[in-house]
Amino acid sequence: MLPSLLTKDIKTGLKQFLTAGFEPSDAFMQGLMSRFVEDESAWLKGPYVQVGLPFVQGQKGKQFFSTFETQFPVMQGYERDTWYDINGRITFTNSKGLTGVGLPRKGGRNTPRVRIQTPDGNPREGNFGWEDLYKDGKWMVPDGTVVTEEVMDDTLPGGPRKIERRYVAPFARADREEDYRIAWAFFESSREG
Repeated sequence: MLPSLLTKDIKTGLKQFLTAGFEPSDAFMQGLMSRFVEDESAWLKGPYVQVGLPFVQGQKGKQFFSTFETQFPVMQGYERDTWYDINGRITFTNSKGLTGVGLPRKGGRNTPRVRIQTPDGNPREGNFGWEDLYKDGKWMVPDGTVVTEEVMDDTLPGGPRKIERRYVAPFARADREEDYRIAWAFFESSREG
């Protein structure tokens, strides 16, 4: 567990313990302990003793991140076939848990209308899907292409409403292991410097 998270959990636990166990029950003193624990400067102060935590450097070193590999074949397939636009928005996923997110694999009569506008200004409109953007390892649109689709959104109170989703090329898959390696290198360099 990360020390920062452990510290936060201890603070939260202490606040809950003090409030539940020592909150006065008479009306005049009602809320006294709650107000006290919310002002951390009143009770979370030194002297502090610094002790070494019982953590040792792992045996795997930088190989640590290989343990983040997805172990389940179905999840690996979802991860390999989820694509994001330049703004981090899911443009396509085959994940069964994310139905309605991003474009369908293939466009058809029953799929939302899509507009594909390439950087040279040429628009195409129709019932397009992901395979109209990327198929068999080949990009069908250049970087800078803007893809918009109008869909019915029924996720907010007030009933369904038409919204526009916008995706901007280039599109890419995420690589969690590489992201972890980049973060690791950043924190290692900031610790040394």
